[in-house]
Amino acid sequence: MIPFDESVRQQFYRFRDTCTDMTERLYPTVSAILNNENSSNREFTQEVIELDTMTFEDWLKRESFGPEVLEWCDAFCPTDASSYPRNMSALAGTVWTGFAGDFDGQATFPGGLATMSEALEAGVRAHGANRIRNGTFVVSVVNTDDGRHVDVTYLLAGVPHTIRCKACIFGGQKHIASYVVQGMPEEQKHAISRMQYNDISVMNMCFNRRVYDGALMTWMNNAPINNILSADWVINQGNADPDSPQVLTCDWTNRPELRALLLDDAWVVEQCQASARRLDEIFPGCIDHLEEIRLPLRAHSWVTSSPGYLTELLPGISDDVGRVIITRSDQPSFPRAYKAGVENASKARDLMS
Repeated sequence: MIPFDESVRQQFYRFRDTCTDMTERLYPTVSAILNNENSSNREFTQEVIELDTMTFEDWLKRESFGPEVLEWCDAFCPTDASSYPRNMSALAGTVWTGFAGDFDGQATFPGGLATMSEALEAGVRAHGANRIRNGTFVVSVVNTDDGRHVDVTYLLAGVPHTIRCKACIFGGQKHIASYVVQGMPEEQKHAISRMQYNDISVMNMCFNRRVYDGALMTWMNNAPINNILSADWVINQGNADPDSPQVLTCDWTNRPELRALLLDDAWVVEQCQASARRLDEIFPGCIDHLEEIRLPLRAHSWVTSSPGYLTELLPGISDDVGRVIITRSDQPSFPRAYKAGVENASKARDLMS
């Protein structure tokens, strides 16, 4: 039972019901904007614009939600709904929390999306050798003067190589594209510069026995841990040997003002140790079976749905530059990322014909 009195519980119920109602009304318009489509409901579009231009924190205060609700949002939103309430838009906050707990149609794959990447690589290689260059770093993408080709320059083992192609799909992060893609309009580069990112650190807690045999757990009290996931839960749930090794993948969100600390090794180590101690409070005795902590991602940059992102930035940051297709890759879900990939492939096919 939540340790709050009845009046505070009613605040949470009101918050839940309000966000659920707003999500049901506004999501068709939000989805249309995300899919680069026009919305037919002008009234809802105006409400969407209003919510997109104010912070979630300001909206919570405007709606007179109590401090307990604000504190809950401050803990839940960073890893599950884009960012901290003061850094994200009211639109993102209400819609994301409106979907909280709705897992219909959700799926998890053994190996995650890496398995899909491997399948894609195998499919490309099956159509011919040397179609994939691993271990490279793209430094320049530029349309040729006649507008008929794109020159892509990359480094391989420190040696520059340039290939000429009929079309290029740039699927990297936008702030990288603004430097690498030559000839990008200044307005587009300015819009990209206004994008904000949420820094999420990911650690793997490696145990010599099973510690937790459930699915994803969002733990919000006394961070740094936010989310806890048993790495092999998809294939071993409920039937694994209790004495078999286990990896718990955990993450925490870093406040923007603490971003510089991510470069401080001692601070990062302390975060990992604090997480291990916190995990021992959640699963008593587990720290005695902790073999090591691995930090595969010191900071995973997650695009923040900051005020203005949906209605002001998103429509322009993915504009193509000549024959360079700037993919709408900053997607909040796999289905949208998949849809964007199909659209990009269709554009490239048209340019190659």
